[in-house]
Amino acid sequence: MRAVIDTCIVVDALQNREPFCRDAQAIFLLCANRQYEGFLTAKSVTDIYYLTHRQTHSEKTTRDVLKKLCTLFGLLDTRGLDIRKAISDEISDFEDAVMIETAIRSGMDCIVTRNIRDYKNAFIPVYTPEEFLELLARDQVDKKLSLYKTDKSEYDKPYRNSISRPEASAFGSPAAVPGRDSGRSSGMILHLDNYIRDTCIYVASYE
Repeated sequence: MRAVIDTCIVVDALQNREPFCRDAQAIFLLCANRQYEGFLTAKSVTDIYYLTHRQTHSEKTTRDVLKKLCTLFGLLDTRGLDIRKAISDEISDFEDAVMIETAIRSGMDCIVTRNIRDYKNAFIPVYTPEEFLELLARDQVDKKLSLYKTDKSEYDKPYRNSISRPEASAFGSPAAVPGRDSGRSSGMILHLDNYIRDTCIYVASYE
């Protein structure tokens, strides 16, 4: 799933805003763990810069935060065509209309924001953080069920040379089972989790 994360969600996470920060930081960590692909618009990044700099009063700290965000999230450019379409949209907030048009043109699946009222006429699904987390949770359950069915069908197949399980390997270590992402490094993902969590704590400490 490819989702555009609105500015308010990022700021909730970075500044530890109650009661919204838990869901926002969960969205950060799920992106770090590759449970979905998260994106920010270029306009959002400039807004995040302003809001973070106002909090930290430090150019270096603010730019370090932006570097980490750009490591975690992809960036979407806004084009002239997005502006032209947004002008004619039936969206009450023009900036939100631009984000919608950018998301649609870029092939996004949804937008995640707390401000869903301004997106009621959007031609793309829009979720609150809570709704988005529930959606990802259901998606993971579906994937696990699909993986279980795939694994079970593999186990039921007859294997030659007396190998009764697909994980049996000539090198004594489990072989890749169809449907599993054997290329991911859990250590790298954990490191990125900590990397993002530390960023949130660091910015929040300036309050």
